Amino acid sequence: MSNDVVGLNQRTETSYIRMLVRGFETLGIDWRSLYESVGVSPEDILTEGGIIDHGQTVRFWEKLSSVVDDDLVGLRVAETVEPKAFGVVCYLLLSCETFGEGLRRFISYQELHWTALQVRVQEVGNYVDIYWDVSREDTPHQVECKVLIFFKLFNWVVDGELLPQHVSFSHSCRGGGDEYRRLFGCDVKFSQAGNRIRIPASSMDLPSEHANFQLSVVHEQLARQQMDELLEHELVRTLRRFIEQNLELGEADVNAAADYLHVSVRTLQRRLANAGTSFHVILDGVRRRLAVSYLRATDVSVTEIAHLLGFTEASTFDRAFKRWMGQPPGEFRREYRQDRLS
Repeated sequence: MSNDVVGLNQRTETSYIRMLVRGFETLGIDWRSLYESVGVSPEDILTEGGIIDHGQTVRFWEKLSSVVDDDLVGLRVAETVEPKAFGVVCYLLLSCETFGEGLRRFISYQELHWTALQVRVQEVGNYVDIYWDVSREDTPHQVECKVLIFFKLFNWVVDGELLPQHVSFSHSCRGGGDEYRRLFGCDVKFSQAGNRIRIPASSMDLPSEHANFQLSVVHEQLARQQMDELLEHELVRTLRRFIEQNLELGEADVNAAADYLHVSVRTLQRRLANAGTSFHVILDGVRRRLAVSYLRATDVSVTEIAHLLGFTEASTFDRAFKRWMGQPPGEFRREYRQDRLS
């Protein structure tokens, strides 16, 4: 089986990035500037419920590797992450009766933090391999950071009793063997077929000292609720992309969107209502953002912008822009350029 995550709409939840911020700051890394350099606003990272494209996460780690002279920077960052930073998924793992039960539930809800990584379990005789299937674009620092964060979380649940036989990474060794052994408590192998930790099969039966059936039920309900909310957010993002791609063609209406998503119009409207929005609100927001971008960054005429945004008449666009920004589009462009020159 391939250890690459493929065929997914790969994303990284900003909740995961916020776990790492403490480590970046402890190491003196200017994470804000690095994220801005790959097109991510630091404010977006600090906003609850945010999501960024995984490609931007990869480019961040590539830039980080080029400015930090430390072959183990991924491990250094991971050392600072507290297990409780995983939120409800951590408490679900903690409140289950055994590590194995908690791990299986954890895997069921891992998409609350990303799709560019999948944790899976494979039994191998008297051992169990916990695999980290990552994006093939991930840097070695990125992968090591993820694996150590999870290892710390899993080991924390069983009070340090996980005792792995060995850890394997698919990338080559860059030195620091003693440091790897200190952090993982076992031998670490490189240039292997996948990224994994091998533990005794008996580890799956290790009890959690914090096991509580009633709390585990509550935590699973919360995890399911968050997964439902995540799916609704994904729907809104998908609709935004659909609208952006079809505005100029005049095909960005609710009927076309429903056909694209293979649902009825009524179902689409209901799901958007559950997400606290509507098709009209999303369409309006996309048009507003694109209109401001066109007016600021291009010399395209107002009439042509109206066409690009799917308006049949320039006068209709003019009225909409006044509603959004409080002034006509031509006046907005003139004032913006005057301010840039002053």
